[in-house]
This record gives sequence, structure tokens and C-alpha cells, in this order.
Amino acid sequence: MPAKNLQGQRFGTLTVLSFSHNGKYSQFFHKCQCSCGDINVYNQGRLIRGEAQRCKACYYTSKKELPPVNIDNQYGKWIIIGDDPIDKNRAIAQCKCKKTSSISKNSLSCGTSLQCKSCARKESATIHGRAGKHNTSYLYRLWCNIKARTSNPNVESYVYYGKKGIKMHLIWQTSYEAFEKDILKEIRHRPSPQYSLNRINNEGNYEPGNINWALSKEQVLNRRVTFLHKGKPLNLKTLSKKLKVRVTTIKKLLQAGYSLKAIKTYSTLPQNLKASIGQSINEGYSPSIENLKQIPIKKSKHYQRPLFYTTHHSILQRCYNTKNKDYHYYGGKGIDVYQPWHKREVFVHDILTLIGDKPSPHHTLDRIDPNKGYYPDNIQWATRQEQARNKQNSPRLSGKGVSIQELTKLYGVNKNSLMRLICQGFDETGITFYSQLSLREKKLLKILSSKLSQQESLRRYHEMQKLLCSKKQFT
Repeated sequence: MPAKNLQGQRFGTLTVLSFSHNGKYSQFFHKCQCSCGDINVYNQGRLIRGEAQRCKACYYTSKKELPPVNIDNQYGKWIIIGDDPIDKNRAIAQCKCKKTSSISKNSLSCGTSLQCKSCARKESATIHGRAGKHNTSYLYRLWCNIKARTSNPNVESYVYYGKKGIKMHLIWQTSYEAFEKDILKEIRHRPSPQYSLNRINNEGNYEPGNINWALSKEQVLNRRVTFLHKGKPLNLKTLSKKLKVRVTTIKKLLQAGYSLKAIKTYSTLPQNLKASIGQSINEGYSPSIENLKQIPIKKSKHYQRPLFYTTHHSILQRCYNTKNKDYHYYGGKGIDVYQPWHKREVFVHDILTLIGDKPSPHHTLDRIDPNKGYYPDNIQWATRQEQARNKQNSPRLSGKGVSIQELTKLYGVNKNSLMRLICQGFDETGITFYSQLSLREKKLLKILSSKLSQQESLRRYHEMQKLLCSKKQFT
């Protein structure tokens, strides 16, 4: 709830003097004076809801002034039987429907409790049969909402209805039956739950002859804020979505005297003509859009960059420009460019003679050995996948960069064990031999190859296998 100006307003015996301060969790406090003269600070929400209506001193004195609750006293439908044995401040009372319950003595003497819950439900249901949790109809909820926003100042929407002089029909305000009867007679039930009650004349009251069922889209057109064009309401948001033109520009064009047809033609114009129209409107005169549309527009030719311009520029930047984001991975690691290639003409001539033009747009220039620079004997065209295998940190098998994912598919060996074997110096023959072993044999080879080279580990492994075979034959 936002902070409200409640200065001078009265809530029970409290009169608001001024706004005090902001509290935690978007709470607002006001300085109030009670009729007894006591000045204190009260919460805005408690004041509006009617929870704070007097100071503490007045509250306790009113409690003391209340008459005592005695046996056989009657309060509404309650008859006092006796005191509550558990709590002294409560009394046991019996209703006329012969239901007994423990009730606060203060609520009895103040008159807030007059009957049991079941009797209260029956009474409320007998008025029109629409209230209650299980009996509420959409018309009853509508009646309650209209009544609240037109007559209750504590409701937030009262500012837009009751405060602006919009009222509810007097007969409807006092009787729900009359409201239901007139609604069903005049406009019948709503077509679907998406429809709500609308006033035909937005400045008029909720009364017969000024109501209809309408969707939220239709109600937006009937608002006070909606733009009026030639006496008719026009929703600028829907028009801007249709024409793909801003709401502010449509407003400016309408105020300048352009018709809706002219605005539609304006939406098809190019950007430079739109800018010239906007400038002329700001200067004070409005040119005809139809004449501007007939002017032929010169189409500018697309600028094409020279051959290998981006490739040459990016290589030099990442190798020599310290502010470049990739310098750390290239120039920072000592990778340089062949000196004659600093001139773009020489670079283009050598590339075309050595490796030719790009095979496809997906190919880029790559170094064969990632530890060396861009030299004539160290370049090739490669795709992203091929370049990923040729990275400095990628595993190398017999001097070439390899993809672990491809090797796992090829040999059927786990990724971690493959990386371990490559790091220990195993080549393709060693990995193929490892892939053909059983799980027990793989564990044995793993123990042997932990501190030895490929040749030594395989030799030890074969010796172990011979010993195991001889032991089996002996047994």
C-alpha cells in the first residue's frame, strides 16, 4: 500500500495531525491525537482497516467502564450459564439453538458477540441466499465490489469512482434482489467469465440504461485516458502494434492533423523520410506524406571489404595488440606473424599460391603446429572441429592432435583411461592392445604402466601372463 495523505482525517477518536516516518517492510506511520489529548504514532494500515480507533488509555478505561457479566444475563441470543473454569475473562453461554461455547466477557458486554456461528449463517442466508462460502454468485460479488468502490473511502479504487462522483443506483444500493432483477431483465447473464460490467457513459453512474457486458479490450476504449480522434475513441496501443509505429509518433501525427490513412502510408516509408517528416513537424509545418512517398530513393551499394581483410586484421591484432582479448593466447605466448605478411597484398598473394582460397565459409586459417607462429610452411584451412583437435592443450597421439570423443568411439575405451594412456606415452598399437584385454587384465596393465613406459609395461605384462599360465598348468 503506498503512503497516503491522511492529514485532518478522523478514525474513531483519533485525528491525524501529520505524516511521521517510514518503517521497515514499506510500512508508513502517522502522528495522531486522541480526543483525550494523548498524541502518538499509528500504523497507516491499521488506521484504514479500522483496527486503531483510540489510544491505549481510552481503550483500558472503556474496558473498566463495561458492566460485569453475571449468570442468567442475556446478550442477544446468548444466555450466561456460568464462568469458564480455565479462563476468568471468559464465560460459558448457551444460544437459543441450545449450543454452548466459551465467549470473551468483553465481546459480550460490548455487543460484538450476539449469537452462535450457525445462527449467524442462517440469518445471513435468509436475506437473499447468495452470501456465504458455498452460495456466492458472480452477480453478488459484483454487487459488493460496485457498492464498495462507490461508497467506501477505505477501498483503494474509491479514488477513481466514489471520489469522482460516480454513484450506485439508490434502490440497488439497499437491495441486492432489485440489482439482480434489473441486471437479468436488461442485459441478462454475462456471455462468458471474461466479460465484466461496463458503464456505457464513462462519466455516468451505475444505473439502469447505462450498463452492458464488455471485454477488457472494449473497456479500455471507453476509458478517460483513451485518445479521441474526431470525437471517437482510439486505442493507440493496438494501432501501434498494427502499424509497427511508436505510440508517441502516432500521437504527434494526429495532433499535427494527419489522417489515419496518412499514418498508414507513413508506416511504409523508409527511415530517412520518416526523420524528415518528424523534423518538419517540430519546426511547425506538416508536409503531405503522399507526395513524399513518390520521391525515388537512391539505394546505396553494399560495401564489400577486400579479400582476406578480416583474416589479416584479426591475425595481426591478436599477435601484436596487447589490448586485444585474445592476445594472452597468441602474442602473450610468443606467437608471431611472418614479417612480409604485415602487408596485406603480400599476405593475400602467398595464401592464394600456397593453400588457395577458402574451401567453404566454415573454414578459417589455422596453424599446423600450434606452438609455432603464422609462417608459410605452418598454415592450412581448417574447420572448427579440426582446430579443436589441434589446440595446444589437446592430447597428442604420435605427434598429432586427437579428439578424445572420436578415440572413445573408435577403441571403446573410457575417456579417463585413454587420457592416462596417452600421457604415459602409449601409441595407437598400445591402445588397440589395451582395448582387447579383459577387465582383470586391464587392471594388471594399469598397475604395471603407472611408473613405466609403454615398452617396459607391455614386456612386464607378457612375463606375468607366462608365469600365470605355467602355474595353471602345474596345478
